[in-house]
Amino acid sequence: MKKIFVLVAFLCTTIIMYAQHKPFPHVVITEIMADPTPLVGLPDFEYVEIYNVSNDTIECSDLQLIAGTKNYTLPKGNLYPQEYLCIISNKAQMFFPDSLHFAYLKTFPAITNSGQTVGILYNDTLISSVTFTEDWYHDDFKQDGGWSLEKIDVENFSETPDNWNASKNRMGGTPGFMNSVAQENDDFTAPTIASIQIVSDSVLQVVFSENIDIEQFIQNCDIYDTLAFRDATEIDNSMSKYELLLNIRLEEKQSYTLSLRENCTDLAGNQFEPNQYVFAKTDSLLFRNSVVINEILFNPLSGESSFVELYNNSDSYFDLSQMYFSNGSTFTRIAENFALFPPQTYVVVSPDADLYYEKCNCENAIFLKAKLPTLPNEEGTIMLLNRWEEVIDSVTYNENWHSANVEPDGTSIERVSFILPSFEASAWASATASVGFSTPGCQNSQARELFFQKGISLESEVVTPNGDGENDELCVLIENEEYGLYCNIRIFSISGHFVKQIADTELMGGKNLIRWDCTNTQGQIVPKGIYLVHIEIVKDGKITKRNKLTISILKTNS
Repeated sequence: MKKIFVLVAFLCTTIIMYAQHKPFPHVVITEIMADPTPLVGLPDFEYVEIYNVSNDTIECSDLQLIAGTKNYTLPKGNLYPQEYLCIISNKAQMFFPDSLHFAYLKTFPAITNSGQTVGILYNDTLISSVTFTEDWYHDDFKQDGGWSLEKIDVENFSETPDNWNASKNRMGGTPGFMNSVAQENDDFTAPTIASIQIVSDSVLQVVFSENIDIEQFIQNCDIYDTLAFRDATEIDNSMSKYELLLNIRLEEKQSYTLSLRENCTDLAGNQFEPNQYVFAKTDSLLFRNSVVINEILFNPLSGESSFVELYNNSDSYFDLSQMYFSNGSTFTRIAENFALFPPQTYVVVSPDADLYYEKCNCENAIFLKAKLPTLPNEEGTIMLLNRWEEVIDSVTYNENWHSANVEPDGTSIERVSFILPSFEASAWASATASVGFSTPGCQNSQARELFFQKGISLESEVVTPNGDGENDELCVLIENEEYGLYCNIRIFSISGHFVKQIADTELMGGKNLIRWDCTNTQGQIVPKGIYLVHIEIVKDGKITKRNKLTISILKTNS
């Protein structure tokens, strides 16, 4: 398995080229004028241009333009091989007199300026579909209006942003004629499945990175065990989004694998990469601590961004688009679209997700590029919420949670153990130098199995506070069966001099971790030697138990 950027996907394969698939019949959308104002040179009318890439003559009345939820049948006429045809409103006829290159509709749809899906039907079969956004203009000035979107290579059927651009013609577009941006721009990009979501017991919603031939896809993929596809339907007239009907019902808390054969390709013959995808039914009930905040980088290096790492601490699958971050005043959605979050998996969320993806060398990690709430360097709060605004986990951190001998800039704080409450400072520690001061997508460098015994114990009787991540701190473990207990813990030198109080009437739960970073009251690392740990358990204002333990401190940096 590999680390994952946005998706859960497995096994990379080499790209293999196959014979190019042709659309059916060979008519494609080549230009869209969604926002004709402010006027540049063309009249104030929206239009859609199509092109016959085949050697066959197409009867225009067999074609329908789709925009939104409505279909608009073209008037009778012939669309000859290698001919452009501009579809436009009847009202525009006097402004576009060249009837050989125009088809006029009594009613022309309103195309959304910011983007939507526009398609072409041939006898009720979807043969061309473009889902564009403002970003496809690649020009902030031209996306404001007056310029059309033009297809770069009419033989490239992927319908991805890199094959579209704002018109370069001084009129603002080239309706009915060759595009001003026209040039060879072959599709050599491997297609991917952006997401697989189970929307009902026997229906999958599959989103592809580009337009594909869904029949060819189904014929060249294998699905888990006895599962098989019975039918496929386009979603919102898109050739990159489909609902696939299965022959049997899917089970809860069960993962399924979709494997793609070598012949499973896009319309240009590029093989899918990776060639295996996992999907599962997601649990809509996201309870407290089923997902936990596992690592926080709130003070990144200059030029980099913060990150928050989550861990699925359950045996359920979740949808990351149903989770939110908040700092108490602002809210951000973790994923805009469906993203599967499997059990025992790490998710790293950051505006610089691609940077941390490159740094990660661990398996089974998901990286999501998304905004985070403001995370101040000194102290702050990060909460994980479900879609009902219920808190799943919450951390109110402080820069003092960092180890005394660690530079906080560029160093994350890591959860020590999943059994400790997130709000306790003792549940967190600085990532070690040996891992580069952070572990995005990997097990925490400070993660440890805490073996609690009834009563009071030490994780280790030897402490080496030299910053190497091994036994840098004293860890006192206390397990109680009673509630309402408090503890006091003080450190003394072997000669009896007071060094530091590390717990002062601290309220305890069932399992407690109290840590000492081997500093004195002035914040300095203490010298090597033997030290005494005095522990008092208090109930109702009375000391009920006293313990005196001995530790050895070796290999300090002082």
